[in-house]
Amino acid sequence: MNDPTDVLIALAAIAVGNDDRATRAKEAAEQIRRARGFHWVGLYDVTPSEISAIAWTGTAAPAFPAFPRTQGLNGATVAEQRPIVINDVRNDSRYLTTFGSTLAEAIFPIRSGETIVGTIDVESDCVNAFTADDAQFLEQCAQILAPLWSPPSSVHSAVVNLRDALSHGPPPPGNLAVPIFGHGTLAVEMYTPRGRDEQKPHDRDEVYLVVRGRAVFVDGEDRHPVDPGAFLFVAAGRPHRFEEFSSDFAVWVLFYGPPGGEAR
Repeated sequence: MNDPTDVLIALAAIAVGNDDRATRAKEAAEQIRRARGFHWVGLYDVTPSEISAIAWTGTAAPAFPAFPRTQGLNGATVAEQRPIVINDVRNDSRYLTTFGSTLAEAIFPIRSGETIVGTIDVESDCVNAFTADDAQFLEQCAQILAPLWSPPSSVHSAVVNLRDALSHGPPPPGNLAVPIFGHGTLAVEMYTPRGRDEQKPHDRDEVYLVVRGRAVFVDGEDRHPVDPGAFLFVAAGRPHRFEEFSSDFAVWVLFYGPPGGEAR
């Protein structure tokens, strides 16, 4: 089994690489398969009407390279908006044959904002093949490969002033901050907490830049007064929050790198 951190770093590079999309998708599928010794991995596009394979491991194509988005476990994942892991497909009527030897299948959605635009389909020739650790790994893969489903970027520079950033909003469902800009693994948001900062530890490394107001930054057991111009770094998974913030408090939030944080 490969080091998951090394695999995720490789996937992050593949997702924003310069090779054509199909080549990068096949390379990503092979990385995922080798990481856990999976039997087969395929990457799929999800459109308003269809689910279609982009690339897969090995040379044999799946039995249905394209099918309506309502069919199969891929279709169920899209409809239910969540990963689906079936450790014995013989007991699930939704299963759509990929290979006759498949006994277990795991589908993880790729999201662009709130929309599912693709899936990772992993298959095994053994029942009860997928563990909770496998599921966590595949969830990380799905997050970090999302740029592979984005249009080719022509962004060479970007300028967003504070007034424009503050005019966006409100935050999308499930998010405390307002997305402003993204490029590769970089995600930039504007955060203006109100009442109480309810944020939880994040799965990627994070930088804050305070641009307005004042607050106390709570980092574990440490407390730091912050004001405009302050730079803050928080490693992935570390508990933190803002307290005693002024009514006009505003901070840039920058997430980057793979889930789990950069290699130490």
